Amino acid sequence: MSSAARRAIIVLFAALAVAVVSSASGASSSADIGVNILFVKSPGADPSVLPNGASFTVTGLAFQAGMSVANDVGPDPATVHVRFELPPGLHWGSDLPDPAENCTSTATSGDCTPPELPPHSNERNLAAAWAWDIVADAPGSYLLKASVVSATTPDPDTSNNAASVTLIVEPKVPHVTTGAALVSPAKPRAGSTVVARVRVTADGSAVQASNAACAATVGARRASTKVRTALGVVICSVHTFRSARGKTLRGTISFSVQGTRLTRRFRARLR
Repeated sequence: MSSAARRAIIVLFAALAVAVVSSASGASSSADIGVNILFVKSPGADPSVLPNGASFTVTGLAFQAGMSVANDVGPDPATVHVRFELPPGLHWGSDLPDPAENCTSTATSGDCTPPELPPHSNERNLAAAWAWDIVADAPGSYLLKASVVSATTPDPDTSNNAASVTLIVEPKVPHVTTGAALVSPAKPRAGSTVVARVRVTADGSAVQASNAACAATVGARRASTKVRTALGVVICSVHTFRSARGKTLRGTISFSVQGTRLTRRFRARLR
């Protein structure tokens, strides 16, 4: 989401699924304030309204969420003070509630006072909404809450003055990539040591492999091998036989990365 879009979004969400309740008869003035939890499914996407009591899952420790508030029925306008609460284990990212959004923030909450909400603001693109960067300390389950702290106009129905959803944070599964096993020298001689290397990355960065193993044969004979790992590479050294001229060296390199077991094969004709 762009920095402009992350600012206090004073927009109407025509899709806000909020119950419409008539204000109490006989009141000199009344409003019907409804608050909801919002979640941004992907960077740049519009926030989605989450039903009260629902649960949703995010992959990775960083995401965007927030709240919206509207004067669902009215019949009178209202200025409100609303609060978004972060439970232990969650903290603000780089974009957090600030005065430019009509908000203030603490380590555990964001308090906002948007411009006056006219009646039926949930139907007229006048609802107030915010989405902020949030980071989890670890995977787990967290309860997000939003509530109306106060309003300048009495609200006879307080059933929609608070909302909560359960956030489930799952660890991001790294995208592991490996290259083919490259043999050097390219034209090995019988009796020499042949080295096979496999490059290993996760999400584009070099990573350390573990539990590496290497096996090789020259013709029908098992060859002596040594395997080692360094950051971003697994290396297998094979000692070939002097009598193996014209024979084919075949081998496998196996290793684990981020819980995934991988195997790469190599071969070379000995001169």
